[in-house]
Amino acid sequence: MKSYFLVLIAACLVVTGCVTPTKRAPKVDSISAEIEAKKQRQLVIENQVEMSRRLVRITYPLVLENADLCGENTRHIVGASYWNTNAFKEEWRETVQSLYGLTDLLQVSNVIEGSPADIAGLHQGDVLVSVNDRTPSSGENAAEQFSETLNELTQSGDDITFKVNRRGKEITIPVAPVKVCDFTVNIKEDDTINAYADGKQMIFTTGMMDFARTDQELALVVAHELAHNSEEHIKAQTTNAMIGGLFGLIIDVAAAYGGVNTQGTFTDIGMRAGAGAYSVDFERNADYVGLYYMSRAGYEIDGAANFWRRMSLRNEKSISMTTTHPSNAERFVGIEKSIEEIQSKQLAGIVLIPESIEKEEITEAIVSTEGVDVIEESASDNEETMSVAQEDIEVEEKTQSDPVTSFFKKLFKRSDKQGESNESSEEQ
Repeated sequence: MKSYFLVLIAACLVVTGCVTPTKRAPKVDSISAEIEAKKQRQLVIENQVEMSRRLVRITYPLVLENADLCGENTRHIVGASYWNTNAFKEEWRETVQSLYGLTDLLQVSNVIEGSPADIAGLHQGDVLVSVNDRTPSSGENAAEQFSETLNELTQSGDDITFKVNRRGKEITIPVAPVKVCDFTVNIKEDDTINAYADGKQMIFTTGMMDFARTDQELALVVAHELAHNSEEHIKAQTTNAMIGGLFGLIIDVAAAYGGVNTQGTFTDIGMRAGAGAYSVDFERNADYVGLYYMSRAGYEIDGAANFWRRMSLRNEKSISMTTTHPSNAERFVGIEKSIEEIQSKQLAGIVLIPESIEKEEITEAIVSTEGVDVIEESASDNEETMSVAQEDIEVEEKTQSDPVTSFFKKLFKRSDKQGESNESSEEQ
């Protein structure tokens, strides 16, 4: 007890001996501070909702107009999304209630312009009563459960019937779903300028969303990631990792027979080397195919290459440095050449389909390959990702609910059950 008082006395002496401010700042009362806090919460929510809506708006024409190039990776959607207060953490519910009038009942959070839902007359703010006479649940996990129901009902592509409550009046709205590429989009709260694909979805950091200041720039990035998924680059990368790991395993086994325990070192090295094989070529391919996707979706491609000049202003090393991605200078020139090819086809009235590599070119590429770059394996089941830039990343679960209900984990109460994967790589 005596020692406790001695410590307390010493602490008091330290505090009283510290230098105090010499200028008098205005006093801020707690009520004024809380009023400002509410305003800032509103600004945060509004910014994040607008960010998610922008991403969905840019993505929709790309996945719609290129569905025939996505093979079996397609699904049917109506172009609307849904939410309620339970999608948010407790401390944010008052804010979303005041901003959007949310309750525990599901309501339409977004309708993509030009989508079936938009054409049919579904409105943001409509409260869901039923879809094909199925009543959606309310409260916790309502959006996820409704998404599963909607996936089931739209699978065939047949028309579905919404019943909604709009300002106290029940309205029946038939909607005809459309086929799109089955790759969803998501946003990761991260200031790093990056975007990546995991074979099922496309993830964009908040840093990338802020950096891509025009619709053309964001469409370029989305189309690039869509190409990674539709061209199955991640699947190819995983296969290459397995092949590399097999060769490494042979060395580990041989070493074990010689009495040396390598602890799987060569298997690990082989998998990393295999995963990095042709990574630069995959990126070139995604740039090339992505431009076709942009043009087919109606986006202007002239000047799209300037995105990489702006990227070099943020990281001058990437002007000439080539690791797992081509240099920014090479990407600029490659995109310009791809634009010339696309525009010449348009003038000639040729259908815009990316050119396939001939067998002779594939053989030549294999013979001329010099080394590989090492990419970190995914932390979850060796799953790989392909990124437009390269940073540590985190994969979020694919969902058909409104993107805002799965963005920004700090805001939302709903816990994510998805596995996370990480990739270590260089900046753009």
